[in-house]
Formats: sequence, structure tokens, C-alpha cells
Amino acid sequence: MRALLALVLSFVFLLSSALQLAVTNVDVLEQARVGELLQLNLTVISSESASASFLHPDSGSKICFLVDARRCHCFDEPLSASSLLPLPAACSKREGAYWFSVQLLRGEASDSFVTSTAVRIGGLDKQQQQLLTLVLPLTLDDVSRSLVLLSTLQQIPAQVVHELLVFVPDGHQPLVYTAMSGFAQACTFPIRVIAESTLFGSSFSLPANVFVYSYAVQMAVKLLAARLVATEFYLTLDADLVLLQPLRLPELFLSSCYSSNTCVWTYGTTKAIYQDEDRSVHTEWWQGSARLLRFSAPIQLQAGASASGSGFGVTPSVLNTFGSLWTVERIGMSELEWLLSFGEHVWSEYTLYRLALDESFLFEELHEAEKLDVGARLHCFDVWFSAQLPWPAQEAYASGCLFSVLQSTSGISPSLVLKQIKQR
Repeated sequence: MRALLALVLSFVFLLSSALQLAVTNVDVLEQARVGELLQLNLTVISSESASASFLHPDSGSKICFLVDARRCHCFDEPLSASSLLPLPAACSKREGAYWFSVQLLRGEASDSFVTSTAVRIGGLDKQQQQLLTLVLPLTLDDVSRSLVLLSTLQQIPAQVVHELLVFVPDGHQPLVYTAMSGFAQACTFPIRVIAESTLFGSSFSLPANVFVYSYAVQMAVKLLAARLVATEFYLTLDADLVLLQPLRLPELFLSSCYSSNTCVWTYGTTKAIYQDEDRSVHTEWWQGSARLLRFSAPIQLQAGASASGSGFGVTPSVLNTFGSLWTVERIGMSELEWLLSFGEHVWSEYTLYRLALDESFLFEELHEAEKLDVGARLHCFDVWFSAQLPWPAQEAYASGCLFSVLQSTSGISPSLVLKQIKQR
């Protein structure tokens, strides 16, 4: 494996050097940045089968460049470590920032590929990109029960969160914005209240008398939010959460905590933790997502599956911004078709994300399962049903978990929870 990675490094160095020479006239791409991003992109593909594909491409294999997870150009000439790959105009976005990545199409089939991770071109500097973006879908009806979450978010110290993006139905935006104004003054980060329609394409229009599950919209929003996220990772939230450990949010990036009590992560080299809920827990979500993604082979659903069959938890979860963009691109249909499909295929945002990234060898490069002895757990001491009441606040805070999920359908009282928090 070490010899294989050494060959990959050699290939990447030549490819990145060629690209540095090729883009000297493209203002938005700095030469050093391009070389850096390509060395990062391709070397992180550590899967042996993926690396072998880059080193020994099949006849007809192509290198493609991606902007915001969408192919902007594929080179028809045979892949060679010494090839000079110029940057086409279609791959140079002159306005705004974007995510740049590289993809290998294997053989003649365009649906067989290996995709690299991505880096941000333009926009925030490295230090700002290392901060965390918070994403919260909300409706006007959710505001009152979100007060617990919002009050605990106020305890997050400075230089941890870049911003909180609150996505609301268009008609709810003015009132939710007003409700958020007072809360925002006590936070160390800015808050933007954004109409959901902002995330959908300009051609999106919901026909009259067409029913769309509101739950499907909120799930889709958590992936589509990546279109407006400027940081490398973002944390999805719901109104039913309480943040227990605001000082430990950096521990969401597990690899930064291995050798130090202080978790400091480095852009482009850190993996985010995820809670590994087995696929057997919600088999219908995994099956529906596989059908929506048009998988031809069955996926692993049995309990205790191997690493390749492990699952993904629920909200709160950390998502990679490029990973979400890639998932939306991989779905391959209009936003309206995607939302309407929920009646036919029962999918979730996280099962789609996990399957799409597994398929392209990206998931293990971006995420690592949470560990009991290192870093923090995403959530525990959750209340899903009335039988689990009352919520054990003291135990939850002592557990070291970052969040507790306090499901509103359990009948839990937000005012009582706030009282428990103050009395702990």
C-alpha cells in the first residue's frame, strides 16, 4: 500500500505541476493554490482500488474537472502522468467562490468513476474556512420550541462558528427574522434567515394542487444548504435539540484531537465524526435512497455489517459541503422531481449522502465514526417517546455528549427543559 501511495504522490506532483503552468492566465486561480489543491485532492484517495484506478486507467478512461460537484470539462486524450491538462474556460468561474475537484471516468461507462475531495477557490481565507457553519431548517410554528436550542447556541465561544443559516418557508421569513433579531445580538456569530426558495433552481415552481411532504422539503434543505455554505463542513440542526457542550464543538473533527487535549483542525486534512446508526434500523430509508440513486446492486442492510455497510445517524450531523453538493448532483433530477419522489421512495438526506459518497470512494476520506475514548459523541440521553420522560438533564450534561435530541412529539415541555438547564 505504501508503494502504491508513493506512485500516486508521484503522479499527483506531475499533474499538479502541469496545471500550475496551465492556469497562469486565469486570475481567479492562484498558481500555488492549484498545485496545493490537486496534491491534496488526489492523495486523499487512499482506497486501494481507487488509487489503482488512477495509476492504471482502463482504455478510454478520462480525467474530468468538477466545479461545485458538476463536471465542467472532461479531457478526451489518454491519461498520462506527464500530460499537460489546461484549465478550460468552462471550469473557471469568474464570479464568487466555488469548490474544485478532479474525477476519473473509468473505461467507456460514464457511470463508473472515482472522485477526489474538493477545495474552495476564492471566498473565505483558510482560517475562516476552518470554522463551522450551522444549518437550521425552521418554520414559524417551530420558533417557540426552538428557544431551548437557541439559548444554548448563545453559549458558543467566538471563532468556532462562522454563521447560522436559518432556512424558512418564504412566507414565514419576515416573522422569523423578527423573532431571531433579539437572539442574534447575544451570539458570537451572525445569523441569516433565508427563504427556502433561494436554494432551489430559478426554474423551480410548485404546480397548483401538487402535494409535497413538508418533511421532504426540510430534509432536502439540509443537503441543498451546501449551495450557500462557505466553510468546509456544516452542522445540521433541528428545533428539538439542546446543545450541552458548546466548548467541545471542535471535537466534531475527531482527527484533530488525537494528540492534544485542544482540538485544532486543519483545512482539507480533517475528517468529521458521524454517529454510526446501523442500516438495519431504518431499512426503508436505505432501500428508498438506493432506488432514487438508481443503484443496480442491492446494498448491505443487515445488522452488524462491515465498514462498507455501516450507516449514518440522524440530526444533528456534520456534513461536508462538497459532499452534499456531490450528493445533490448524483441524484440527477430537478428539485421538484426529487421532492415529489418522496411518495414513491422513502429516502432521507443522510442515507442519500452516505450512499452517494460511498459509491464515489469519498465517504471514508471525509468522515470517521465517533469513538468513545476520543473526542465527543454527537448526541445521547435523547427523548423520543413520552415513556422516556422526564429528561435526565444532570446525566446528559455529565455525559460529555454534544447534544440531546428532545423530540417534541414526546410531549416534552420546552419551558421545563429551560428550567432544568438553569437548575443543573
